[in-house]
Amino acid sequence: MSTGCVSCGSDIAEAIAMGVDAASGWVLDEIEDNKPIPKASRIEDIHPEEGGFVSLLVLDKVPCEKRAIYTAKTLW
Repeated sequence: MSTGCVSCGSDIAEAIAMGVDAASGWVLDEIEDNKPIPKASRIEDIHPEEGGFVSLLVLDKVPCEKRAIYTAKTLW
């Protein structure tokens, strides 16, 4: 199984917002599974299709960790 996530949107702004949501969910899953948080890709290593572009996503790790702790507590 490959790692990472895929997202899309009806316009660029929505696609970026959905990308943040998808990546945050992926990181949260890793935290909940006691796996290390994935390292960010180097922008130089990403090669979009012709006409495409690369955008950096900023994820706030702290809320993900708090949700993971809260989720773990609710399971007990």
